[in-house]
Amino acid sequence: MREFLGPDPSPTKAPPTTQPSSAASSTNRTILSEDELAALGIIPDTPPPDSDVEEELLPRAPKNQSPNTPHPFPGIFNAILLYPHILFELTLHFSPRQIVTLYSISSTFHGLINGHLTSIVKSYARHNYPVSYKIFPPHLYRHLYIPDPNHPRTTSQSQSPPPPTAPLVPSLRYLSHLSHRSHTTSSILSLLARSGLLLPPSTPLTLKKLWFTMDISTSSLRTALFHNRLFWTDTDLYNLQSFIVKLDMRFNDPTDGPGSDALRKLMLGQRGLTPLYRLLSRTGFRGVWELKQAMVRYDYTPLPLQDAAPIPESGLFGVPVAELGRGHLEGWGKGSKHLLRGDELVMRESVRRELGFKNHIMMMMLYGFVDYVTGEDVVVTEEQTRISDGEGGDDGWERERAHKREWAGTGMSLEDLKRVVGG
Repeated sequence: MREFLGPDPSPTKAPPTTQPSSAASSTNRTILSEDELAALGIIPDTPPPDSDVEEELLPRAPKNQSPNTPHPFPGIFNAILLYPHILFELTLHFSPRQIVTLYSISSTFHGLINGHLTSIVKSYARHNYPVSYKIFPPHLYRHLYIPDPNHPRTTSQSQSPPPPTAPLVPSLRYLSHLSHRSHTTSSILSLLARSGLLLPPSTPLTLKKLWFTMDISTSSLRTALFHNRLFWTDTDLYNLQSFIVKLDMRFNDPTDGPGSDALRKLMLGQRGLTPLYRLLSRTGFRGVWELKQAMVRYDYTPLPLQDAAPIPESGLFGVPVAELGRGHLEGWGKGSKHLLRGDELVMRESVRRELGFKNHIMMMMLYGFVDYVTGEDVVVTEEQTRISDGEGGDDGWERERAHKREWAGTGMSLEDLKRVVGG
């Protein structure tokens, strides 16, 4: 606050004609209080020293505005759009679905993403899916590329020569591609864990390598990839063989059978692991009809009977005649040779490396049931059975309620099964 000098306390004496010394003047001056200044009609032009500076910085609604009416100031997201470096950092914590939603409804966000599409996609992939980004590099999935939206375009009215063709850059679909594969591989292991079938901790990496191998459409390239010891390590081969053993245990009931590996071969012969996830999660292949369609489409050979009925023109189980038995061939049915599956490749490669997996099958079956050190039963944790919904939540599966269900495959309860097995 500014200091004001008051009148001389002895008004009867005339003021001296000479200037007093600085020391004398400092002792004769009087500092007036705010009340005295207000009485003289003087208003200070500075805020009091004890005022809250933070309150002065906060925006306040006009006097004629009701407290319940919306604030006349822009939202926080619109404010963040003014600072692209903050927006790009915040985008790393969104899900791919949320990014696509904002990309479609906000023109400003749309323009910022288009201006830095390549760097945003790669930074997001490295931050959220570092392992999947290395196994599924974007340059190997050109169908997920789009022309660079930041590349200059010509109009029909311009007389300048046309610019070169826009380069291709990875799109937001590539992020959804990584998200789907990461979620699917982890969900498959969680679904097996809910059935009491556990696998080594490094199995998610092995399943991603298996999925990458399933993207290859020729047996020669698949075999060459399995020969690569840097990509398919001995540990990966062991995990893959353990995964095959656990699948056979899941698809075959101890009492009801059927004691067949047909379902495992059918699932590993598909183009990816999505059909296997749909089968285990009961989101697909719910009926025999849909399962028969997949089987005759993958591998079907008519019986060599002389009086066999001809195949109708409409096909079998709704599958056209041209697609019957073509799914197991190279080129996704366009070739003439059998396309080797993962279970066939791991068997051949393990023999070539002399790993001796036939001596480890029993240990693969027992893994996850008994602790090798203490000899006690292994308890499946909630983290091993949790399936994320991709948005930070889970699928709502309750462990206690699942244990009260009837024994899968037999229709008997767990107590009945123990009584039958124990005699």
